[in-house]
Amino acid sequence: KPVHKISVVQRTRIGGHVKTLSDDSLLQTKSNLVARLALFAGGFVAEELYCKGDVSTGASSDLSHMTELAERMITQWAMGDHEVLGFRTFGKSEQLRFLGGVGTTTADYSQRTAELVDDAVRQLTNEAKTMARQILIEERVKLEYGVERLIEEETIAGDPLREILENPVPENWRKQNE
Repeated sequence: KPVHKISVVQRTRIGGHVKTLSDDSLLQTKSNLVARLALFAGGFVAEELYCKGDVSTGASSDLSHMTELAERMITQWAMGDHEVLGFRTFGKSEQLRFLGGVGTTTADYSQRTAELVDDAVRQLTNEAKTMARQILIEERVKLEYGVERLIEEETIAGDPLREILENPVPENWRKQNE
């Protein structure tokens, strides 16, 4: 889903936020979901890169959403390694959140399988973090330009945001801001 809005204005208990356009499609590909995982990882990775590893609690909600999506990809949608996990789902109901967690009555898999599912979730989230890191490093100048604009404007949405994301950074921008 394309990013539609970025803001540094605090809403309720969260600081800044990123909104994507809603997607009415019932079907999502694994590559689209992995890209969404990378989007969730982006704030944390940006703090790691540009705050010298001094991360904050700001990305906690994104990390929670990332983990939940990765768990669903593995346990509900069979998007893990079929050679390792088999071609199946894990859990007997929607209430089954993860690995026989809170509120479940029975698990339909062994402890060893639970560990394999956990490994698959870890692999997906690590892949997403690596993807986010690569994008943020490759697009560092665009990120810095976007951050500067965001600090000035507080919220950027729609066409102005698309312009920042899709076009090269203005040549004279860096000279004005050094």
